[in-house]
Amino acid sequence: MKSSVIVPAYNAEAYLAEALSSALEQLADGDEIIVVDDASTDGTAEAVRQLPDKRIRYQRLPRNTGAAGARNAGLAMAQGELIQFLDSDDLWPPGRQATILAALQAMPQASIVAGQVEHFHSPEMAADARRRYVLPATQAAMLVGSTVMRRGLLDRVGHFDASLASGEFVDLMSRSLAAGAVCARSEALFLRRRIHGNNHTLSASGSRDYLAVVRAHLERKRGQP
Repeated sequence: MKSSVIVPAYNAEAYLAEALSSALEQLADGDEIIVVDDASTDGTAEAVRQLPDKRIRYQRLPRNTGAAGARNAGLAMAQGELIQFLDSDDLWPPGRQATILAALQAMPQASIVAGQVEHFHSPEMAADARRRYVLPATQAAMLVGSTVMRRGLLDRVGHFDASLASGEFVDLMSRSLAAGAVCARSEALFLRRRIHGNNHTLSASGSRDYLAVVRAHLERKRGQP
């Protein structure tokens, strides 16, 4: 089963090579990583060039579209049956890919596999910043980086809503579950999420969109039998 890993990257030079390496160590020869450079102004392209691996495909967008738009651009390029997403500052824990493939083999009717998330402070964070961002315990969370989807499901329910500044993955998952997608949940660790103080989801930007997405999700649930 071919995997396509989509990595949106905007000014991502600080952590991108480490993120890509964590996935490359686990992917098979026929898999692919699609790095979508969202019109970066730093050394993102050079960070990709430092990893001369034939499984990496690089695409630079002419203008900044946001994470949802960049992921959609990656989906348009993807050739795999299994779609995975990796943010440019996060990491795959060892054994993730093997666990996912085993879960799908054990539950072939599943079109989504979701696992556990572990948060960690980036090493360069100052002590006062570490105290400000208290890390939650390892938890089951359907984040974009801890959830895997079959391509057929995405073709059926549509891609990310690029008009949303925040909550676009919640919206996608809500639409998928409302369409009857079967989810296999794993107790294994699927994502190590880096906290560095500039994380998009830690900021207040896009909060109005996020609340609108949550309201729409609740309305879909109320409408289900």
